[in-house]
Amino acid sequence: MKFLDLFFGKRVVHHVAYTVIYWAVFVFYLLILATFIFVGDIHWMIALGWAILFPLIVRLFNLLFSIFYKGWTGDSQSRVNARTVLSFVGAAGLMSISFITVIFALAFSLPGGSVVINASSNMTANDEYELSIGTLRGSFDDIPEIDIPSQNPNNFLPVYYEASVDEGTFDLIVERRGDNEVVWNEEVSGDMDGIMEIQAIEGVYDVRIETEEASGIEYRFAIQ
Repeated sequence: MKFLDLFFGKRVVHHVAYTVIYWAVFVFYLLILATFIFVGDIHWMIALGWAILFPLIVRLFNLLFSIFYKGWTGDSQSRVNARTVLSFVGAAGLMSISFITVIFALAFSLPGGSVVINASSNMTANDEYELSIGTLRGSFDDIPEIDIPSQNPNNFLPVYYEASVDEGTFDLIVERRGDNEVVWNEEVSGDMDGIMEIQAIEGVYDVRIETEEASGIEYRFAIQ
């Protein structure tokens, strides 16, 4: 148990419940750190920031709890009052907000990696895919693929699309799965519509969106 105290500071009370909470926090810390490390599109500085900042925040929270606990278990003159409780809750909230702000600041300021905020998608009754993204930095590829079941290189498969963006620009990219050849590419600025013309070579084609940073992205195309 000493290594937990090394990470998060000495436990205020040696109680089973408190120890279970310490273990749960430690497992959560490791899971998020492993996610940052093994997800390739997350910048390494974000993982480093989590590895350093999270234990510090837990230590600060532990210190506040220690003050709160000692005041609660002390004599009548040192019992916690409304001001102590509000200070404890306010400090804990402030630390949480500060930590989230630091993570988002790192995500938006460091090169590499992708940040997707407020993304939603759905399929319409007419087999049309609709995508909306509040803010995107990097790439987004959670889009249905285009399947060409038979081969006829002399023909092109037309796929009608509509796209728009409120701020910035983004690239619509269609890439053949396997050899990763880009078969169609279009930069979107403002409101646009048109036809993605894909040479009818048998295979599966992935669609993705790439941008340095754009807001208010809307995209729709018909699933063949």
